Amino acid sequence: MRINSSVNNDITLLDLLLKKKHYGKKNQTKAPLQEMDLLTESIESIGKSDCYSKSSSPNILSKPGLAELEWLNFNFKGCSGNIGTLIRDGKEYAIKDLPDVEPSWCKEIKVINGVVNLESGQYYKYTSEDGSIYTFASSQNHFGQPLSEQLKSRQDEGAIKVAKFWNILASNTLNNTEFHGISFDEQKKYLESAGINKNSFFTIKVGERENTYFFSESMNVGICVPKSQYDSSYNFFAQNGGLKDYPVGSKIYIDNVEYTVSPHHNVDVPYGADIFNIKMPSLDENYDWKKDPLTAKEDL
Repeated sequence: MRINSSVNNDITLLDLLLKKKHYGKKNQTKAPLQEMDLLTESIESIGKSDCYSKSSSPNILSKPGLAELEWLNFNFKGCSGNIGTLIRDGKEYAIKDLPDVEPSWCKEIKVINGVVNLESGQYYKYTSEDGSIYTFASSQNHFGQPLSEQLKSRQDEGAIKVAKFWNILASNTLNNTEFHGISFDEQKKYLESAGINKNSFFTIKVGERENTYFFSESMNVGICVPKSQYDSSYNFFAQNGGLKDYPVGSKIYIDNVEYTVSPHHNVDVPYGADIFNIKMPSLDENYDWKKDPLTAKEDL
């Protein structure tokens, strides 16, 4: 199910519709919010909303269909309504009557030709080890649980983790501390479930956001290593003089394969090896650096 329209996924505009109490009273302008998904985890409170009305005489409710569901999940730009309802084009709908997002509508999160493309206007799903099926909606530059499901108070910690993982990867910068709460084992499961193999590069796209990573199983610098970081580390081993502090003939183990430091002070490691799974040799204090092919030239 795909809608090719621009999206504004600012779900805070609808949050008060979840409340069972009236929060428009004097001196009561804020209400606590529940954790929704990646983009709303840190929201603390909100007052009146464009989607909230004090009307005590609701209209006769219409039955929402797939058009209303897709409008909410893919093309939402704000609305009006009473507690627990939405008003669109003069018709009022109860949130609880919105159709459920069926897993049969959803694509699996899979890598195709090295790319995980979470395309805007598309539903996706992830099946956990215990058989739970989480559904998601990709809305332009955001990937998370469908807004319709969130408004029905169906937030799930497992689904929040999956969405958080892919959203972080799609962001412009990566700091592994951002994966707080998602273990290395969980990250590996998400990647392997998508068909991404270890020691391989993959690109993640969410709307206009795009980044490329290396899947490292060593966990020395994280599971998902930005390609730019991989390239700079690879050059350290492969370029001439990169290993100038290590004597010629030293043995270095990269991804459980033995390499010998050449007279050019590098190793002939293939691009794509897990260079973060490494065991460096101890420095030889008895090595005669005056006879070293590289340092001897530097001393001239």
